Amino acid sequence: MKTIFVLLSAGLVAGCMVSPAPVIDDLRMSPTATLGADGVYHVRGSISFHSEASLVSKIRIAIPKTAQTYELGSNLSVRGDTMDFEVQLHGQTPRGVVTYDVSLLDAHGVPSESRRMLVTLQ
Repeated sequence: MKTIFVLLSAGLVAGCMVSPAPVIDDLRMSPTATLGADGVYHVRGSISFHSEASLVSKIRIAIPKTAQTYELGSNLSVRGDTMDFEVQLHGQTPRGVVTYDVSLLDAHGVPSESRRMLVTLQ
């Protein structure tokens, strides 16, 4: 009985290997944003990334203060790239410094390490 348990356990561990996470190589975001005529703060940025194991499918933006998460790029399906993107914050977000985290998700849902960013809403 003990031998079977060890064999099953070894098989489960081998079968549940997690693919390497995507990597953010560079991230540059606007340090400030003003309220647009459309009532939204537009925070523009550029991200460079790569993934060894799987295609990157989404950019995830998480705002800890409001516990909100947004995912961009539902049509994204690349192994690596440099691209411009935009985070849009609701116009009723209080002015001042807003902290947010940027990460990537691959096609299997494996997240990259997040990068913490700050923007000053004016």
